[in-house]
Formats: sequence, structure tokens, C-alpha cells
Amino acid sequence: MSGTPVIFNVAYTPYKLKKGSTEKELKAHAEKRAYYDFTGDTNYLRYMTTEGKLTGNESKEFTMLDYLQKSTGVFNGDGMISAEQVEEMKARLKKNEGNIYHGFISLNEEQSYKIDTPEKCIGLIKNTFGQFLEDAKFNRKNIDLMCALHLDKPHHLHIHFVFWEKEPTYKTKKGTFGYRRKGKIDMTAINNLFVRIGLYIDSDRDKLYKT
Repeated sequence: MSGTPVIFNVAYTPYKLKKGSTEKELKAHAEKRAYYDFTGDTNYLRYMTTEGKLTGNESKEFTMLDYLQKSTGVFNGDGMISAEQVEEMKARLKKNEGNIYHGFISLNEEQSYKIDTPEKCIGLIKNTFGQFLEDAKFNRKNIDLMCALHLDKPHHLHIHFVFWEKEPTYKTKKGTFGYRRKGKIDMTAINNLFVRIGLYIDSDRDKLYKT
């Protein structure tokens, strides 16, 4: 087997930096936040649904829209996300004052074929990501999740994802409701996801589940 079967990465971008941040840090953060909240000219949604391919020395750009015909190119555990749903999610994200979480799930060469279509990816997300959110102490019903399949590395296919809280539900000291302040996700939740994905993609998973 060429390398680790599953690579998982997750990071977060806060709504604002801590007091005392320099002007340079604030500017860099504003640009990063605009990238992940989809308001920037260059943003994560555009990146998720557009890939660059090289043909010889020329750059050829194609989109997942070509691959999925009239689809938006994004999905979650419930299936493909419609254009109307995307706009609703973007509206909630635009007013979000909490953390935006983003990352990827990548499989090695031997396992990549198991996520080479959106349908296969949807199955993986449906069977693994919801429990990850619960392990990380999120209310999964209060989460907007977008995922996209990237095919630009045929021997290392990967799913990019981004998620955020739909509504502010955490009670503050003032008695109002806000978004979750904690950004860091416990390693236990991440390790459990590794195991869950490993079991899901294993060809003998049925035997393992029974065991």
C-alpha cells in the first residue's frame, strides 16, 4: 500500500483576531476570512468547484460543473446541494460571526477509486462525518456542510470540505446567544474519524463490523 490510506486535515478561521493584533495581521486575517466566507473575489467555494489541469505547458481550467453537468458541484451527506440551497447557505455564512472550519479527506492510490464519483463521496460523508461533528461537540443539525470532489491528482483523490454553524446557539455571559468560541477540535474526534473512514473504505469492513 503506497503510504497512509487516509489523510485528514482540518483547520479553522475565526471571525476576528484577538486584541493586540498588528495591522498586518488584521489585513491578512480579513483576506483569509473573505476567502472562507465566500465574499472574496477569490474564495473557497470557487476553489472547491474549479480545478486547474496542465496539458503540456498550457493551463486548462475546467469545473466540476462540466463533470456533473448542471449540478452545483458541491454535496454533503444528504446528497448533492442544489443551487437554491447553496445560496441559502451562503447567506447564513455571510452573517456568521463564528469559526469557519475547512480541510480535506484524501485517500492513497490503492483506495482513491472508492471516492472517484460524487455518489461514492456522498456515501463516505454520510457514514462518517455526522458522528465526527458530534464527537467534536457540535450540534450536527445546526451545521452547514459543503464538500467537493477533486480529481486533479488521479492517484490521490480528495474531498475538500467547509462547515460552519447555521445559527448562534451558545449562551453567553450576557444572556444572549452567540457562536461557538472554541476553534480547536479535540484529537479524540479526529482519531475516531480516521478509524471510521478506515473501516468504511476497507474492502473487508463487513467482517470487521461483525468482529
